[in-house]
Amino acid sequence: MVRSRVPLRVSFGGGGTDVAPYSEQAGGVALSATIARYVVATVAPQGTSEVAVHSVDCRTNTTFSIHGDPLYDGNLDLVKAVVHRVDPSWRCGLSVQLESDAIAGSGLGASSAVVVATILAVARVLGVHVEWEQAARLAYRVEREDLGIAGGYQDQYAAALGGLNWMEFGPGQAVRVEPVAVARDVLEELECRLVLWYVGKTHVSGGILERQIHNVRTGQGETRAALDRAKCVALDLRRALVRGRLDDFGALLHEGWAAKRQFAVGVTDPQIDALYAAARGAGALGGKILGAGGGGFLLVYVPDRQRSRVLGALEAVGGARAPGVLFDPRGPRTWWAGPAAGARLRGFMA
Repeated sequence: MVRSRVPLRVSFGGGGTDVAPYSEQAGGVALSATIARYVVATVAPQGTSEVAVHSVDCRTNTTFSIHGDPLYDGNLDLVKAVVHRVDPSWRCGLSVQLESDAIAGSGLGASSAVVVATILAVARVLGVHVEWEQAARLAYRVEREDLGIAGGYQDQYAAALGGLNWMEFGPGQAVRVEPVAVARDVLEELECRLVLWYVGKTHVSGGILERQIHNVRTGQGETRAALDRAKCVALDLRRALVRGRLDDFGALLHEGWAAKRQFAVGVTDPQIDALYAAARGAGALGGKILGAGGGGFLLVYVPDRQRSRVLGALEAVGGARAPGVLFDPRGPRTWWAGPAAGARLRGFMA
């Protein structure tokens, strides 16, 4: 067997500007960091012409042939599309098992992490070396082109590379990724000042992003101005973080959230607004909903000595506290799940 473990991410700023047509017309940006929560894909060859997929978290199974086009029916389509895109031209089928620390719709980039983890594990089984940028681009094609899921670029690149990164997106699907150097003490203090709060429901990002895309294409000025503003705030967030000005960083999260609310209908709702207002009223400087919006996790920046008050205020409204934010700079890890299995597979492929 081969296992691949890919980290999930939190996006601090610029999310939404990486979605075409805005990214093609004006250029998009994103500031994000991977965290110590993961998707794990376990892949092994099996002596059939079929691929058997099992999701541990969703307790869902599907089986499809490696020959011909798979049926995309909403049941583990991400894995089907990866296998079809890679097209393993060999006589053996595959067994694929998935396990995630976050469900789809959490806003932590779990869907893209599933795709990247599956790509890396399947590639290792096939004896193919895949660079991180190749994995990111292939994941983008699987989600956006093969499955037609609306969205941008940042999640695939965050999952494939890992760490704290500044990303820029331009015409022709051009992507530039630059690691952001921040002092370790600053990052560890930021971990202590961030709160992840589950709002009580997940989201379906595609619908929100489709409305945002429609607004940009039809020239709705409010959406375009909000995206422009979000891009500027993301740059300020990066500067504040590099300089170690954490309270400025927290206040800028609030400015970014104010812009994001204008992207499209559905980004926020009364429950999210109530949680955010309660956190701010108790002393939080800023925050944002992660992902496209409408559900999942609220990220809140809490200044020193205000944490207990903010947590109490959030508990009074509803939802649930999630484990703390711990950054993971290492990125994806792929390995043979046992030397005997590796030796057998190498003999098979020879």
